[in-house]
Amino acid sequence: MNNHENLYVSFEPASSAVETAIEKIALVCSVDDHAAYLIHSPLGGNFEDYEYTESFVWSSPKRGLTFVNCGDDTDAFKNYVEDFIEDLGALAAKHNYRGVVGRPRDWKSLIRRISSNDINGDEWLDLQEDIRSSELLTSLVIGSINNVDRVGKSVPTNIVDAVKRKVILLDGDQTRFIFNEPNSKIIRIQGLSGTGKTELLLHRLKEIYINKKGSRIALTCHSKILANELRQRIPVFFNFMKVEEQIDWDSRLMCTNSWGSASEDRSGIYRHICSCYNIPFLNLRDAKFDFSIACKSALDLIKSQQLDNFSYTFDYIFIDESQDFPKEFLELCELVTSKVVYSAGDIFQNIFDKYNNEEKVDYLLKKCYRTDPSTLTIAHALSMGLFEKPIIRWLNDKQWEACGYDITREKSNLIISRSPIRRFSDLPDLELESPLVLHNYSGYEFTQMADGLTQIIKDILRKHPSSKIDDICILCPLDTKPFYNLADHLSYRLQSSLGHQVNKSYESKKRIKGKLFFSNRNNVKGLEFPFVICLAFGMKRSIDYRNTLYMMLTRSLISTHLILFGDPENVLCGKLDEAIKIYSSDGSLRITEPSKKEQSIANEKLLSDSDNLSHFDFVSGVVKSMRLDIQDRKGIIDTVCKFRPNIFEQEIIEDFITTLITSE
Repeated sequence: MNNHENLYVSFEPASSAVETAIEKIALVCSVDDHAAYLIHSPLGGNFEDYEYTESFVWSSPKRGLTFVNCGDDTDAFKNYVEDFIEDLGALAAKHNYRGVVGRPRDWKSLIRRISSNDINGDEWLDLQEDIRSSELLTSLVIGSINNVDRVGKSVPTNIVDAVKRKVILLDGDQTRFIFNEPNSKIIRIQGLSGTGKTELLLHRLKEIYINKKGSRIALTCHSKILANELRQRIPVFFNFMKVEEQIDWDSRLMCTNSWGSASEDRSGIYRHICSCYNIPFLNLRDAKFDFSIACKSALDLIKSQQLDNFSYTFDYIFIDESQDFPKEFLELCELVTSKVVYSAGDIFQNIFDKYNNEEKVDYLLKKCYRTDPSTLTIAHALSMGLFEKPIIRWLNDKQWEACGYDITREKSNLIISRSPIRRFSDLPDLELESPLVLHNYSGYEFTQMADGLTQIIKDILRKHPSSKIDDICILCPLDTKPFYNLADHLSYRLQSSLGHQVNKSYESKKRIKGKLFFSNRNNVKGLEFPFVICLAFGMKRSIDYRNTLYMMLTRSLISTHLILFGDPENVLCGKLDEAIKIYSSDGSLRITEPSKKEQSIANEKLLSDSDNLSHFDFVSGVVKSMRLDIQDRKGIIDTVCKFRPNIFEQEIIEDFITTLITSE
């Protein structure tokens, strides 16, 4: 059944009467900006199907639970309602919701029973007064389980608490991905940062692990660091979702990076595949530092075996950050998987990725729930150099739309906008501050910088009394000596003037409660903070620098402070400030559209520019920090820059260097 954007239907209609009722509700949802879910039984609860099929539940975070009877058997409908409420009460007890929403008898005001004939128009069903409980019940019904200790029952009274205690609800596309059965061997998800791709993979993985007994599952990604983080997240997620079955690591569930090493069978998905089919494993040097060569070799060798009874290595494979992989890796995963390969990637990175795999997308997640639309739009424009001449890169109409933008044209201007999203529905009347604030510093004197940052932090804490110092982070897209000098100055200034300490994440590698988070470019992925302060030491035009800046600007839940250093004439800052004001007034950004020739030149340069200079400095620093006893340091640095361009994750570079040295 085709689902409206705001409507999720979990079942096939049992009769024309049910189908007609669904169509009526779809009309209501078309003029309602609240998501709605039509289900026959609670999702994710493994409840048996209810006998009466002429009824369903209309669940909405603003309208409560509405039981709809499409038939004429009142006794069967009564039993259906009672059974559903009993099962929902069991879910509430299982996930500790009772302390917040109470027992079923406490929900009476949130439950309606109607006939499908009563559905008429778009104003017939009043909004609930107890929105908090209504949202939490809806989250139970659709399997979007929240931590009720964090959420609480009382409605937040300020924006910081609203962020920390927000009731998280899956939207229609996200719910479809988790609970709908796939219709193809490869299911592709694409979405911007902040659309919840990794969380969706974990939800779907959990559903398969519980319901597909004995299935062999793998979760993989390019980075060894991210793979380790995912392996740590899985048991935490399973425990939170009350999964009673123990995780059978490596036998039923593997979580590792993609390549691996010759010394350990399960060190990587590719390495394990080579072992299962008894084919040669190609290390970095063997594959000429190109993963596509290794995967292509494995594909050809496995296909040449011509086995009568082909033995699959996995039943399901989940791939995170799929834009990091060549198509040969996805083909290899598909070949050795009996059921489904789930592939999730960042649509914005994928558009300009060197692999640039133009494949069908099954789930295109356009809604970014983390970052304010204006901040996201300005960050995209800044990363593409759209406020400068010449531009750095450009999107065609299809790519703009894939990134979630509505586009129109007016003479020589391209007008882009994003559909508004209710990010803080608990505070409808709150006047929010500007989500993106600009500061222009002309100098580079560290004491002056530290004083300026300290003042911004003071202002945030004063304006938001319920916020803590660890709600704030300072991010810098560079990893150079000025960055570390500033960190030292700021640590001293904050300690002496405010009594707060700084967590230098490049040393601690984690968040520390009660300390200000201070990070370079290497410790940003996956972060979210209410308040972000982003330092731009000169607006470099390299693609890697702009991508990192975009990623940092979009870490904020409430507001981002962008500090521009080295713009003495205030040119770029002035253009950004004007763009922010225009977006605030009419919700759109006007861009002078470059000529087709300018677009082509920019994108061609993008594909050929590897930004070796700044990357060379970074790799040199890593080599120096490793204190290697080698003669040809420059040769090692040149090799890394050639075969690992634009990677600024220290652990990945260190692993690569170690492999180079040990394989010589």
